[in-house]
Amino acid sequence: MLTALALTTLIIAQSDRPGFDDTPFLPGGKWRVHDKMRPYPEVRQPKPWNEEPVAPLPGGIQVEWTNKNWVTESGVLQAKKGPNMSQQALGNGLYHVEWRVPVDQNKGQDSGNSGVFLLGQYEIQILNSFENVTYADGQAASLYGQMPPKFNVSRPQGKWQTFDIEFVGPVFTKDGTVKSPGKVTLFHNGIKVHDRVKILGSTAYRSVAKYKAHPAKAPMMLQDHGSPVEFRNIWHVPAK
Repeated sequence: MLTALALTTLIIAQSDRPGFDDTPFLPGGKWRVHDKMRPYPEVRQPKPWNEEPVAPLPGGIQVEWTNKNWVTESGVLQAKKGPNMSQQALGNGLYHVEWRVPVDQNKGQDSGNSGVFLLGQYEIQILNSFENVTYADGQAASLYGQMPPKFNVSRPQGKWQTFDIEFVGPVFTKDGTVKSPGKVTLFHNGIKVHDRVKILGSTAYRSVAKYKAHPAKAPMMLQDHGSPVEFRNIWHVPAK
């Protein structure tokens, strides 16, 4: 059962809130990148799950990885010694990712920090966000630096979690300008937390994301941010 802390909106004194008050404003002008005063998502219970690997949907392909340093004795991947790129170039479609953060005493961005980078550049944040506070657009399931999830449905440390990501990449004109932005729909632990949210551009820290023209397919990346986050059973169903 979630504690009272996890069942209520976390209210922290302004001076103690993580985040920034000197970063650029995001488009629309209401919130800054990593804004310390941006509201935290409502905490909700994830859908029940027995933590058994989820079988790929029809047409799904297992993603293969290039960084063999990540492979553990149990066969799962653990973030270490640099990022891990997929062997396949991947594009539009569904991505299924299973991950878990270790049980540790770290806090904020130092607890279970990693990320899933679609096309190697559009990050969906991985973090311990179960009773762990950070800036809203940097918590688990956020489009990092751009949009917090609608709900915080994080499971406790040591528990496997799922991302099911429906991704439509950006389209560029011949001169490299954006014809249509990328979009993400995300189910975190079975709960929809993003619904066709527009991606602002390539993920950036403390600055507004910007686009640069690129191919429709590229390797996806798992981030090594110094936290021993584990991954398993990552598969992709290409869009038809």
